[in-house]
Amino acid sequence: MSMEWYDMIARRNGGYRARAQYIWDGKSAEEMFEERLIQLLPGYTSVLDAGCGHGDFTLKMGAHATHITGFPHPLLNTEDFSLREACCLEYIRM
Repeated sequence: MSMEWYDMIARRNGGYRARAQYIWDGKSAEEMFEERLIQLLPGYTSVLDAGCGHGDFTLKMGAHATHITGFPHPLLNTEDFSLREACCLEYIRM
């Protein structure tokens, strides 16, 4: 995920709450995870993203999968989901 993505999440949640700064060389663990997941997704016909939050990651991975079902925590307010309708995405809202 890019710094722009983290900044967008921070803005949506009222700003950063910690003053920690992280600097790394090369790829982040998240980038390596995403690359590996993108390699695996085409081998499956259906994927469940349990704990999908607002679905940003689910939406991003939807471009690489046949079908993804996003399942957020039941207490999460899903009224402001950033998710958009797409042919391979399904979201379970409780």
